[in-house]
Amino acid sequence: MPSRSANRNVRLPDVLASRPSGGNTVDDPGSRTLRRGLQVLDAVLAQGREGARVVDLCRAVALERATVYRLLAALLDGGYVAQRGRFRYVPGPGWRPWPSPPASPTWPCGCSPCWSA
Repeated sequence: MPSRSANRNVRLPDVLASRPSGGNTVDDPGSRTLRRGLQVLDAVLAQGREGARVVDLCRAVALERATVYRLLAALLDGGYVAQRGRFRYVPGPGWRPWPSPPASPTWPCGCSPCWSA
């Protein structure tokens, strides 16, 4: 008698066969959600201090309004965006751009990096 798994609808070969080859996770739902969220964040940041309207975000990232609202809710929870008014979103207090490197770094040991001329 063949062995039964807890869930008869899912078999290990089916799960492995559905994954893209080469470890590429472009179609992975988690990767897609993250990519879309970052696109929405980029669109909000592109608008600057005046903020972005939801309709403009939908057009910029080519997503449905419900999807954009869901992604904005996650970004709001993390503090990456803030809501201004009823329909505008601006960069939030949780958003901190990477600091730019100093023009001439000072090294505590008095040495200089090997790549500087």
